[in-house]
Amino acid sequence: MSSSQNTQSLAEPRARGVFTACVLSNDPLCPKHYRIRLGMKNFPPSHPGQFVNIQCTGCRGRGVCDHADAQALTWSQTPRPRHPTGPETIGRIPLLRRPFSLAGRRDMTDGTVELDILYRVVGPGTNWLCQRKTGDEIDLLGPLGNGFAIREDKPLAAVIGGGTGIGPMIYLAESLSSAGRDVKAFAGARTVSALPLTEEQKGFFEITTDDGSLGQAGMVHEAFAQWLERDRTAEMVVYACGPEPMMKAVADICTPSGIECQLAMERHMACGMGVCQGCAIKVKTDEPPGWMFKLVCKDGPVFDAGELVWE
Repeated sequence: MSSSQNTQSLAEPRARGVFTACVLSNDPLCPKHYRIRLGMKNFPPSHPGQFVNIQCTGCRGRGVCDHADAQALTWSQTPRPRHPTGPETIGRIPLLRRPFSLAGRRDMTDGTVELDILYRVVGPGTNWLCQRKTGDEIDLLGPLGNGFAIREDKPLAAVIGGGTGIGPMIYLAESLSSAGRDVKAFAGARTVSALPLTEEQKGFFEITTDDGSLGQAGMVHEAFAQWLERDRTAEMVVYACGPEPMMKAVADICTPSGIECQLAMERHMACGMGVCQGCAIKVKTDEPPGWMFKLVCKDGPVFDAGELVWE
């Protein structure tokens, strides 16, 4: 992240906490993607690129749980051990928190903060999340990580999102527009049925689909490269989040040309605070062997594209 005085740096550690969030809505955007809106009091300031960790188990409120909370297991006094049969031992209950990028924020006049989270149902954690109903309560830790830096000296921004990586780009585009930046937005998906955007949002993004079912046929980084050939300027910053091959392609376009590029990387981030060491990523260094590990949850998730070692 640039240390220039012209950069609004969002990399410093910020206030965070554990909160009980109320589900305001939980709506499908397409067959596999949902947008959940959560409300809570006293949530700290947050920035695009940051994330929250949600405990995807148990529930309080009107929704019906699809499993029971884990219970203490007692053993009989007989020589033969008891065979556990409870849901905590035979079912797929997510024990670790799941990380989700922030896709939007609204600060209400009564002090309530509303957060948007865009997610795809892929396993037991997100399957549990998609079953939450309005009024349910969810345990949430955040905000975590750093955020994108909005450059005061560069009035043009290109934001590029792929799949669920579109979520933080929505939040970022809103923040950039509020800061007076001109924004060119790109969104890519495999097919129109996998595009996690509302109809209103589809009008803001230049859309690509791999099969050509909506927008331009092809990869989203290809559409960005074509636009860059026409409208490139030195006074711009590129931001991206999505599948790693997509972000590497964006980095390969920007870095050789000297275009500032910030990427929000994705890893499994169980703790969200650098304790579990499970989200290591390689970054360049001047010391042998030329690289070192950083943690996506603590040092990121936003990194300068030129800092990363791609494998």
